[in-house]
Amino acid sequence: MPSTSVAEQSSKTAKIRKLLQRVVMIPLKDIDVFWREFESFVGTIQQDLAKRLLQEFAPRHKLAVQLQKEKMRFRELLLPNLLARPPRGDQKERLQMYLWRKIVDLEKSNTQRLTPEELQARVGFCYSQFLDCFSHYPEIWYEAASYQWSCGKKQEGEEILKKAVQLHPNSTASHLALVDYYETNKDHGESC
Repeated sequence: MPSTSVAEQSSKTAKIRKLLQRVVMIPLKDIDVFWREFESFVGTIQQDLAKRLLQEFAPRHKLAVQLQKEKMRFRELLLPNLLARPPRGDQKERLQMYLWRKIVDLEKSNTQRLTPEELQARVGFCYSQFLDCFSHYPEIWYEAASYQWSCGKKQEGEEILKKAVQLHPNSTASHLALVDYYETNKDHGESC
């Protein structure tokens, strides 16, 4: 019976360690708190393993801290509650669009070394937030769809363009993008 308890404890410790290893590499607001937790947790296990883990994850943690600072620099200027409105072309609007594009580009660069699925979800979420503020811009809908297509997610890209057409039925650009998608990606043999 005691061996089961030791095995369970060992499994639990391994799971916690893996979770903390992932967390200390994600650029979060209070990432240093997680790093201190990771250091104290690792200190409770074997000393040689603790030293090796800290050496392995310290550079990744520093990269995450640097990314967090860079993202915060952009996000502090960002107005995430900006209501979507038709383009006006004013300075405030151009600045917000610039900031959103920088954030999306930062996520696309995958400096966190995320898996392709995690990266796609993260960038897709950024585009979703971007579109919340700039839904009247067909080029952003097209960028979001193009990103999905570049990841091999044809259906998701198509759904994004369909939503753009549904929200803006008078947008020629959105309609043309969707038609272009259908012409290049659908089998028309049955419909002819």
